[in-house]
Amino acid sequence: MPGVDGQIHAWAAGARRLWRAVAALALITCTNVLFAAQFPEKPVRLVTPYPPGGGTDAVARPVAASFAKAWGQSVVIDNRVGAGGNIGGEAAAHSPADGYTLFMTSGSIVTANPYMYKSMSFDPAKDFVAITTRPRARRL
Repeated sequence: MPGVDGQIHAWAAGARRLWRAVAALALITCTNVLFAAQFPEKPVRLVTPYPPGGGTDAVARPVAASFAKAWGQSVVIDNRVGAGGNIGGEAAAHSPADGYTLFMTSGSIVTANPYMYKSMSFDPAKDFVAITTRPRARRL
């Protein structure tokens, strides 16, 4: 049966091509994993737009300590105070988007400041990506 023999040969050739593609993909993936940089390779900056000792700073310090312990890399608190948080927001927004600058703030910079200030050098809704919410405490 010459037809069956040809079909088996065609199927085997297709299977070999598939396995070669899978092997190449696995090699590329393994190479990327082996040569990928570990994050973070340098200290991370945590910008807070309020003064040291304030509520946001009091939350930022233990968070920074937890990150530093988990990452094995320093996390530096950078208090940028003034203009209702806009100075800190500007410092964070104009930093390189490389993951080495985090911004911890209250919601007012995103919700209220765009309506309270005529001009801001950044757009909080577009320039920031929320990664989590901070802890909330009840007020008595």
